[in-house]
Amino acid sequence: SSDLKRTEKTLSTPMLIGIIVVYLMIIQGMTAFLTAGMEVKYGELPTIEILIRTITIPVGVSVVFAAIVISWLGWWNRVMYEKKRLARWAWIIPAMMALSIIVVTSYSHLATISPTLVVTLLGSVLLIGIGEELMFRGITLEAMRSVSNTTEIKAALWAAVIFGGAHASNVFTEGSGAFLQAAVVSGTGLFF
Repeated sequence: SSDLKRTEKTLSTPMLIGIIVVYLMIIQGMTAFLTAGMEVKYGELPTIEILIRTITIPVGVSVVFAAIVISWLGWWNRVMYEKKRLARWAWIIPAMMALSIIVVTSYSHLATISPTLVVTLLGSVLLIGIGEELMFRGITLEAMRSVSNTTEIKAALWAAVIFGGAHASNVFTEGSGAFLQAAVVSGTGLFF
């Protein structure tokens, strides 16, 4: 265990900010580059090509970037295994969110969509979750925990605020609605 700790690197706040900026630049920059000259409307069900250009490739590259950072830091054990457990009652928040997704999904519309598009969409959404978990629950939360005199609650709050703030970068694709999204995910970021 002490050998493991010696191989782990520390991450300063400026380095964390730089890593987050690069992560966001990968997603936003690649999306802009890969969709240059295309008409892409945020929130509309896209074609497979647009889905791959706007989510699958940029988010996939950001997942690889986050994995490289975690490997460089030597933090895989810290990122993948949470010592602190969430109170049992807190599981109601993600359960309610999952239930709301099940309720509001238009299954009749979903049945009219190409199965390939549905599978690509589900895979892309899964990539988003993996990337956000690695970057924010992994790297960001662990970096906040290592700041001296930071309680677990403060670390979680800071990580949630940074997670929400990162969603403000969607202003480039979504417009001003990104700020509402940033506020909402800051709150839900405490539970996920």
